[in-house]
Amino acid sequence: MKGIGSVQPLNMNIPGGGSSSTDKSAALKKAVTEFEALFINQMLKVMRDTVTKSKLFHGGSGEEIYDSLLDTELSNQMAKGGGIGLAKVLLGQFEKISVVPDPTGAGPKTPGHGEPQPQSKAPGVKKRV
Repeated sequence: MKGIGSVQPLNMNIPGGGSSSTDKSAALKKAVTEFEALFINQMLKVMRDTVTKSKLFHGGSGEEIYDSLLDTELSNQMAKGGGIGLAKVLLGQFEKISVVPDPTGAGPKTPGHGEPQPQSKAPGVKKRV
């Protein structure tokens, strides 16, 4: 039996797929918006479960299916309309760690990568040469 060869990286084909920074930014924005929609959907589901149901007005599998579809569509529309701000926060955090490429092509801007690090200037402390 032969051994397994080297592991190759996963090649994901994103629809519309160039590798330009605007395509990657758009794909990231879509992903965080979809994540926010999923989060809102879970919140709505849990909130709906807390409501007491009477036998007079509630019941049946049709209602459960309808509620599930309603929550899914409502959460998608809420996320597209700005949602609760989760997508915006996630996008900001990803931009801070340079997941979203810089359109200028300059690369990440973190200390130690070509930028001088700030020096501490404590009073009364002289630097020895």
